Amino acid sequence: TISPILNDRAEIINYIAVKNDITDRKIAEDKLKISEENLKAAQSIGNVGHWEYNDNNGDLFWSEQMFRIYEVSPSDFEPTYAKVVAFFHPEDRQRVEEDYRSSVINKHKFEIQHRIITGKGKIKYIIERSSTKYDVHGKPIKTIGSVSDITQLKLAEEELNDERSLLRSLIDSIPDFIFVKDFDGVYRVANKTISKFFGKPWHEVVGKTDYDFVDSNLADFFL
Repeated sequence: TISPILNDRAEIINYIAVKNDITDRKIAEDKLKISEENLKAAQSIGNVGHWEYNDNNGDLFWSEQMFRIYEVSPSDFEPTYAKVVAFFHPEDRQRVEEDYRSSVINKHKFEIQHRIITGKGKIKYIIERSSTKYDVHGKPIKTIGSVSDITQLKLAEEELNDERSLLRSLIDSIPDFIFVKDFDGVYRVANKTISKFFGKPWHEVVGKTDYDFVDSNLADFFL
């Protein structure tokens, strides 16, 4: 309802315009808030954080998920380039810094897998990716990056590799022929006993058939 005081037509039009502008701004702000909340939720679910580095003044921005990944509190920790590098595993630090500098200098995207030691002393595996923007003179302006926490995946891979090594040791210790073939007779697994029989290392047996090692009559018999 328009106030009776606004009886002048110009004032009424101006009032409506201002009201509409405020409404549009509020709608835009609500949409932005929803987008930000969705981004935070997606990063939390995917365990992916993002960061932005101002190459001109050295300011570094971290998303909320970055603090969770590095296990530090936003209220106690203000990220800087030097502080972040200090989290990198000592054995990986030089490689990461050299690769990052190279990506900025040579203007290519940065991607690397490395370890960090979190604020709570845990070792985590992350994949870090970034891309740098440049001004018209080719000077770096801003670098935007992401960090994916792949610790659980890495640990699962290591566990799987350990199980494969154990299985390899077990089948190689058995004096009988131990193998897996597909329906075309191609070896997918072969133990040392078969390797000795063919006179080839086991990895040279895998991917081939009996026809690659013995005469066709014997290969036909095996098949």
